[in-house]
Amino acid sequence: MPQQVPASLPVEFTERVVYTMVDSGFMHPQLGAAIEFEGHLDAARVTRAVRLLADAEPVLGCRFVAAAVPPVWERVEDLDELKLTEVRGSSDFPGDAAAFVAEPFDPTTGPQLRAAVLTGPSRDALVLAISHLAVDGDAVKEALFVLSGIYRKLEREPDWHPTVNDGARNIEPIIYETKIVDRFKALRPADLFPPTGWGIRGVSRQGSPLYVWRNVEPTTFCKLVRYGRVHDATVNDILLAAYYRSLYAALKPKPDALTPVQLSCDLRSLMPEGIRLALANISATWTISVVLDPGEPFAETLKCVVEQTSDWERSGTAAQKAIGLGLADRLQRNKGLDVLRKQTDAAAGKLGHGTGYLNLTNVGVIDAGRLDFGAHSHVTSAYCFGPIAMPSGFVLTASIFKDCLRLSAGIDRQATDIKLAQRIIDGTVRELEGAVA
Repeated sequence: MPQQVPASLPVEFTERVVYTMVDSGFMHPQLGAAIEFEGHLDAARVTRAVRLLADAEPVLGCRFVAAAVPPVWERVEDLDELKLTEVRGSSDFPGDAAAFVAEPFDPTTGPQLRAAVLTGPSRDALVLAISHLAVDGDAVKEALFVLSGIYRKLEREPDWHPTVNDGARNIEPIIYETKIVDRFKALRPADLFPPTGWGIRGVSRQGSPLYVWRNVEPTTFCKLVRYGRVHDATVNDILLAAYYRSLYAALKPKPDALTPVQLSCDLRSLMPEGIRLALANISATWTISVVLDPGEPFAETLKCVVEQTSDWERSGTAAQKAIGLGLADRLQRNKGLDVLRKQTDAAAGKLGHGTGYLNLTNVGVIDAGRLDFGAHSHVTSAYCFGPIAMPSGFVLTASIFKDCLRLSAGIDRQATDIKLAQRIIDGTVRELEGAVA
């Protein structure tokens, strides 16, 4: 017998932040992922699995009610009548997957996910578009793993229903593991909107979003891993150094300009042991600022990046951010969105023409061992899509599957120069390749 799914869920602080950023025109609301297969999928079983995913992870079957005080996730009553999964013919899986994720997505009117089975002559692909209000990049990966498990289970038991995941969707448990003094430290102003002196020039109107991307092939990626060991650097450090060098080449900031880059920070590792998590947006951002000298070698840029990332890791700032977000959630829990809207609008008003927030979000490795759709549907490729930013922002998203590094950026074709976006990604790849040539 199917388990009762909650009719509503509380809205957490990070979800409020993402909604206000979407509402204020900083970004579009969706993330996404695609999986390519060696063979065909059972489209009917995928359709059922996607529907059950919205039961297993209840937030995915909700609409975001922003006007409520406090805002709330409200279960969509007619989920069984909605078409959550489409079947489309395709001769270009990467292009069609990107186009599907970029299609308009309104988290306030319907479920927080939709899917497509892309069918080719001899093989298929599966694409998910998921609301960034409900999940972050790590949760997108987890959604793929859960979906693959549901798909396999339905092959053996077509009438099976999943257990509803009622795990934690916020970082409240972290607060109970910290000292009172650390809680007070965490109350200092956050750097959600740090001062910035560069960005992607464009017009401030929304149009049709799209993604641009490049792959770094496994041979080069493995060389980068070895290069990192020699220089005491992580792959993320190396990627950040390459991204910085590409941004400098493409944007040509003034010598005295502030050049911060925001990085995503997954807070799940800070959770107390034994805490079970549901799909959620449990992440934050932190900021690095590197000044490049013209003509300096890649190793010098990497050294500066490593110094800053190492300092940040030693400082315990991640824990303080987690505590701060948890305390902010307590303060905002019974309130509407007015305060956050004012803060977001004020931040937007301080940005000059052509200045904005440049981001790097590294989703990390998509575990091939957990991405199992059965013996007849072997996974050959998987990659994630990050936020679609509006000018003057830009988000470079990285994901890795079987040593293939996918770099992509979501932009708005009416508002952002596509050639500039592609130049930034191409430049990043060129820097990575050049570092290990």
